[in-house]
Amino acid sequence: MLFLASQVFPPERSVLLKERAAGTYRLSAYVVAKTISELPLLLLMPTMYFLITYWAVGLEGGYRAIFAWMILILSSFTAHSIGFFIGATVMNGKRSAVCLATTLGTRSSVC
Repeated sequence: MLFLASQVFPPERSVLLKERAAGTYRLSAYVVAKTISELPLLLLMPTMYFLITYWAVGLEGGYRAIFAWMILILSSFTAHSIGFFIGATVMNGKRSAVCLATTLGTRSSVC
């Protein structure tokens, strides 16, 4: 999801700039609409991963399962936000992929 999120803004940049110049909508409306439209995907993918993994491993239910699911959802949102940030900052598909790979490599080696 991280790499997919980084590839969103570069292709949509020209359309967004034209529509903002015409006064069609504000940038905040675009971000809110983009987030709401991708919310089902952001919830569905980690939930399916969690359900398959959780029951395949044979873990017990209860509050720990809900807590683990919430942590997975929050980490998914965080990864998606980092991808959006780098994609919007770099505005080039290949450069954003390199920047994300460098960021992930650095985070993996430090933690």
